[in-house]
Amino acid sequence: LAIAGTSKFKLFASSDDEGCVKFWDNTNTLYREILFDRSLTNIEFLPNSGEFLIAYQNNLHLMLPDQYLTKNRSQKD
Repeated sequence: LAIAGTSKFKLFASSDDEGCVKFWDNTNTLYREILFDRSLTNIEFLPNSGEFLIAYQNNLHLMLPDQYLTKNRSQKD
């Protein structure tokens, strides 16, 4: 469905039509996978902040970096 990237955390995310969002690091290694539902329509990182927008269930949802990053990774950046 979509792909988005953030230079702040050197990650990109991809989504599929099953409602799965995968976060990848800059070496193309799978970092994390989050399952939403089939209503997922789009994803996007906000510039500068690294906040992550998810469009699903006919709404926009905001994930803060601490919600999709591990504690150690967010402290490094």
